[in-house]
Amino acid sequence: ERRCRQQLLALLLRHGQSYDKDHWTQEHRRWLRERSFACEQTQIVFNHYLHSIQETEERIVHVERQMEEALIGWSLSGLVRGWMAMRGVKLITAMTYAAELGDISRFERAPDLMAFVGVIPSESSSGSTRRQGGITKSGNRHVRRVLIESSWAYRHKPGVSASLRARGRDASEAVRAIAWKAQKRLHQRYHRLIARGKSAQAAITAVGREQLGFLWSIGQQVMEEQRPL
Repeated sequence: ERRCRQQLLALLLRHGQSYDKDHWTQEHRRWLRERSFACEQTQIVFNHYLHSIQETEERIVHVERQMEEALIGWSLSGLVRGWMAMRGVKLITAMTYAAELGDISRFERAPDLMAFVGVIPSESSSGSTRRQGGITKSGNRHVRRVLIESSWAYRHKPGVSASLRARGRDASEAVRAIAWKAQKRLHQRYHRLIARGKSAQAAITAVGREQLGFLWSIGQQVMEEQRPL
């Protein structure tokens, strides 16, 4: 879906047509449907991109419906619903985490989870010299991809939108408290790194690493709540 949208916007930009408000709102979609081009072939390509976006969105809705059905009765459903209380973690992301990570109890500490995903700094040591480089990228690539993608949400000021409130309604108060703490800390972390001159990508990678710590904490809380009395 993202690739189709990028292709369409790039085509419009090449032909001097740009939209100066928020993209993919209802108003923006009406504006798109009104676009026309003098060249017949350009119009055909534009219509193809527009149709591809609509088709992909419909497929996503269908897949999400199937995932919601699969979530019922799944042994990791509590974990998924707990993670969905986090900002930037919707159904697909939460189920990806659960499917790839499995039983979160196998990670005794948050750093163990970070190492598994491959977001800890690489290290090159020689004698008394110790140098740290970029992240190792030696862990689970799929989790790392969705983790970085979800971390961009923490650029924005902390807040609880209607959709986030709805996603978190099945989580306990304790889990929601962890998620709220994550919002405040990760937002501050991102902007503090940017102020120090770090690139946005480097800052988001650091935010993603800390986000894993909060995901681990929520996992521990959910397991504690599910433990028989």
